[in-house]
Amino acid sequence: IRRIGTAAVDLCFVACGRFGVYYETSLNPWDVAAGGLIVLEAGGKVSTIQKKNHWLSGESILAYAPGLETGVNHLLVDFICTDGDNR
Repeated sequence: IRRIGTAAVDLCFVACGRFGVYYETSLNPWDVAAGGLIVLEAGGKVSTIQKKNHWLSGESILAYAPGLETGVNHLLVDFICTDGDNR
C-alpha cells in the first residue's frame, strides 16, 4: 500500500498506471472530482467502496485501472465488509 498524501495525485497515479487500485473514505467532493474524472477519461473505473456510482460525494471512493475489476471484486468480498456482517 502506498499513499502520496492527496486524493487527487493518488487518483492520477491510477489513471497513468502507477497504482492499480485506490480507495479511501471520508473525503470531500473537491478532493475527488478532478482525479476521478481523469481516471474515467483514462479508461479506469470509479465507484464507491460499496460499488455505488455516486462517488463524487467523497464519502468513499474506489478507483482502479482497466482489467482489474475481477481482482478488485475479490478483495472487496474478502477484506471489506460493507453490509455489517462478518463474511
